[in-house]
Amino acid sequence: MKNRKIWIPITIICVLFLLYYLWLGYKVTVSKAPVTIQPTGTHPANNRQYGASVWMDVCDGNLVFFPNPSNDGSLFATPYRGNLLEYSANGVNRLHSLNKGKSLNILGSFDGFLYYRVDVTGSYNYDLYCHNLNTGEDIRLFPREEDKNLQPPIDTNVMNASGVFYAEDGSVFFQLFPEHNKEILYVHVKGDTVLGVETLTQGYPLGDRVYYVVNGYADFPPRICYTEGDGVLKEIPLDKTAQDRAIIPTEHGLLIHNIRERSTSACFLYFIDTNYELHKLFSCEAMESTTAVTVWGDYAFFSILRYEGYQKDGILLRRFENDTVEGTYRINLDDYSTEKISDKMYDGLYNFDDNHLYACDRNCSIYQLDFDGNVVDTLFLVKSIPGFW
Repeated sequence: MKNRKIWIPITIICVLFLLYYLWLGYKVTVSKAPVTIQPTGTHPANNRQYGASVWMDVCDGNLVFFPNPSNDGSLFATPYRGNLLEYSANGVNRLHSLNKGKSLNILGSFDGFLYYRVDVTGSYNYDLYCHNLNTGEDIRLFPREEDKNLQPPIDTNVMNASGVFYAEDGSVFFQLFPEHNKEILYVHVKGDTVLGVETLTQGYPLGDRVYYVVNGYADFPPRICYTEGDGVLKEIPLDKTAQDRAIIPTEHGLLIHNIRERSTSACFLYFIDTNYELHKLFSCEAMESTTAVTVWGDYAFFSILRYEGYQKDGILLRRFENDTVEGTYRINLDDYSTEKISDKMYDGLYNFDDNHLYACDRNCSIYQLDFDGNVVDTLFLVKSIPGFW
């Protein structure tokens, strides 16, 4: 009886401590500042935020966002997880739940449609969905019944965001895993309609050349290739130490983003100018890394968090001590000069209206930045679990 009396207050203290710990981990602060965004032009870098903890877009002047469930450790037990959200002067509104299966990955958005893939069964086989941002309608696009009966049979597993191509006619191509298909096939979609399953003949034009990201089977990382008048596919010799690659078209040429570089002399950002010359814009040592890139006018903005190795447990990564490289940079695409504008690292960088940048960090917090790297406002602040990161 005496032992029971001792354990009761100890249990209560432990429960209260746990509740306080969870409260610290899940606290979210939302700014009340009104933010109206009127998108200008096209910003292809917005759909190249492959490592971003938060996907963002604009609908009816409001910022629409989705915290990525694969990265949002500080949101996993809050009402925000798995939900498409809207930031407005009235706070953050829940628009729609996208939870449909074991795993969900945002692929990108185009012309008012959000595209994502879902592993419904937990077997690492992803189906393609779209969400109409204007009507709120959710549609399963692929595979259709007729796709399962194609002859010869095809692998209907949809690849990640690096296998997506946005065409000038407003249609989108989603690559299928090439392992079991005889050729590289894409699901061709316009809006919420599947146009067919076909090969991709379009790329990124630059002068007399057309550039491509080639995600063939065993291509690790994807190759960057081009064709000229003879139609022969030629590969650009790049470092083989990245996990993924993206091409970002700009007014001055093509940016090539090497994603999750792992090398003692990794090049994270290349640039192909209008004379087809290849320039290395940003290189440094990294055993593992998280990076983000966007474009504003004559400038590219690049943010990096890097690691030098593993901790003693062999599981958790170890950052460089007193790292002066980590942070956010502004790179002039005319003379290739580089300026560090912030010590803070962001894993997603978005530009919608050429007035501000919208950035997210690995806690799923969202910031409005000016083009000098200063935080104008913290729109959505997530306080992570102490020691979680």
